[in-house]
Amino acid sequence: MISSISYKKERESFVSFTKPYYVIPVMIFVRDDFGKYENLTSLKGKRVGILKDVFYTKELKKFGDIDLVTYETYEEITRALVFGKIDALMQNLPNINYLIKKNLYSNLQLVDELDLPGINKEDLRFGVNIDKPILHDIVEKGLDSITKDEWQELIDKWIDVKY
Repeated sequence: MISSISYKKERESFVSFTKPYYVIPVMIFVRDDFGKYENLTSLKGKRVGILKDVFYTKELKKFGDIDLVTYETYEEITRALVFGKIDALMQNLPNINYLIKKNLYSNLQLVDELDLPGINKEDLRFGVNIDKPILHDIVEKGLDSITKDEWQELIDKWIDVKY
């Protein structure tokens, strides 16, 4: 089982997805010295960091003329942007925001929300091995049993971004 995976049709052959428990915007971050950012076309010809196997890789490749650089961890991708190895990064807001605050990075700015055809937010779900339908049902029932107040408490503690 995996605790946070986004739905993709091609994953259905090996994963049973729960319904989403949270939806997070995918944001575009740049360094302060990037220059004028207008929209996604501002990234043409630029080195843009993404995480390995992120769910919107295929759609970004279709956009064309963006040099995608793949990283293994949130820390690596954020450091790469801070120190000029890439020109921009695309990743969900809470994780990058957390690292900016934790490390006191002061040269990064959020410039846009990623919006590609069919892609605009990261849907967090549990993914269960397709051969474990009973486990999937247990996880789904567990999610259904969480009250609205309990969800808000979990979001405030683990996911939400505070400005």
